[in-house]
Amino acid sequence: MTTKPLPTPNTTYATPAVAAILEPYFEAKTGQDVEGLMSFYAKERTSHNDAVIGWANLSWEVLRDLFAQYMPTFGDGRSYATQVFGDENSAVVFVTNEAAVFGGDMRAISAVDFQDGKITRFVDYWDARHFGTRAANGMAVPATEFPQTFGEDGLPDRAAPRMRETVDALTGAFAAANADRAAALFADDAVLDDFALRIRVRAKPAITRYLGRAIDTLPYGSGATVRRVLGDGRGGGYEWVNPAGPIPRGITALGLDEDGRIEQLSVVYDAALLDDDELVAAMGRVPDPREE
Repeated sequence: MTTKPLPTPNTTYATPAVAAILEPYFEAKTGQDVEGLMSFYAKERTSHNDAVIGWANLSWEVLRDLFAQYMPTFGDGRSYATQVFGDENSAVVFVTNEAAVFGGDMRAISAVDFQDGKITRFVDYWDARHFGTRAANGMAVPATEFPQTFGEDGLPDRAAPRMRETVDALTGAFAAANADRAAALFADDAVLDDFALRIRVRAKPAITRYLGRAIDTLPYGSGATVRRVLGDGRGGGYEWVNPAGPIPRGITALGLDEDGRIEQLSVVYDAALLDDDELVAAMGRVPDPREE
């Protein structure tokens, strides 16, 4: 068990209340405190899910047994948040699980729902290429048994109206393959991060060019629909599905400025589902920074 302190997450787009829930949550997880960790989950209504390997709808009891089984193998590995978007109703959390925790370096973006300060739904999205495709495949459920839902059925929608309006506007522009309309939602100094492709596009002009080249082929672009919206008026995002493309699901985090414009868009999905030619083509759509 490590004694190394956990990094302090960026909470620019989060309320103090959600930060206060998550800080001791990750301390308990890193500290291998099974009972302490389980105290953050709603015992009567908990669904813990992994959208990459297909572990779905894990109940409080099943989750406790899994943590009790695997926590002793964490060694000195740490699990911690690097960014938090949202509030005590629902949030999008950037999570790092060091290699000792699950056998590979895992950088996830997670959807989290809360009720009365307890977690009711937790869904991890990450890129198996970064973690290690072979290791991820070894943990995954068979493709024929992969779930279609991740605990959202019957769960109240608690996202703030402004976040929902932004998601509706962005996904509407994506569905219409209208890059200019989508780019108009971004702040001048916005950043677009694609964790799966390992690319970062800075500033509205470059984002406009990128979307103009890529919007037809982005897994979260044309053809994608919203699974669930999360967060408050400054930070959150949405889970999406795209049954028509090679990437069937993922999550997009959104950080908004005070006027509701997108300052940060971060997306992750399992790029291991793309073949080499598709990956090369996707990365080739990033604009050269020397372009005007």
